[in-house]
Amino acid sequence: MNKGRPAIQMIVIAMAAALLIPGAVAAYTVTSGSLLWARKTHSSDYLETGDTAVDKNGNVYTLSTKENSTNDIFLTKHDSSGHRKWSRKYDSGGEDYPRKLAIDKHNNIYIVGTFWPKGGDAAIAILKYSSTGKRRWVRKHNGPGSTYDWGTDIVVDAQLNIYVTGGSYGSSDFDLILMRYRPDGRRVWARRYNGPANKADWGESIFARGSGYVVVAGTSEGINPKRNGCLKAY
Repeated sequence: MNKGRPAIQMIVIAMAAALLIPGAVAAYTVTSGSLLWARKTHSSDYLETGDTAVDKNGNVYTLSTKENSTNDIFLTKHDSSGHRKWSRKYDSGGEDYPRKLAIDKHNNIYIVGTFWPKGGDAAIAILKYSSTGKRRWVRKHNGPGSTYDWGTDIVVDAQLNIYVTGGSYGSSDFDLILMRYRPDGRRVWARRYNGPANKADWGESIFARGSGYVVVAGTSEGINPKRNGCLKAY
């Protein structure tokens, strides 16, 4: 990390990543809002930036997707000065849509999104990479309806528990789903929530504490049939 820059500026990098150009990330100073640097995440002009995060050393990780004949997942690492360290592409063989990323205390990177195989059913996608860009594992989840599942958010707590949320088709409609994984990719449990109207429900964001509970915010379609906010704690 550049010792000449306050560490707090690295927080702004995560918040200030923007679509200045297709597939771009930018860093700004805290005090004046001055632009420190702006970089394309990849040489392709067809990338669209989705999410970004900063590790404890000030490295910036950017998640992108390539909108071409097929959608692929791209993960790019820049150091605190904006130098690109590496870029990784993942192609499941179908359409891949990354949504969010998270970083643990060891600087491992986790991605959640959706795999949509050609002629198959969409599934929640979860990937883990090391800080050097090595892919550790890939997991997917397809619910009992075997129709359409998608991932929306992922977090890692201090004990390295990985929590994933999204939507998962059940017996008649979509359910909110929350899953917990171990660092080695083994799933510990999965919980589903079907609202009182028995209509579409899905998770959008997660907050996890090391003290033993996790909160999911999402949407639950009501009877009227308006959509209502949904908050669940586990």
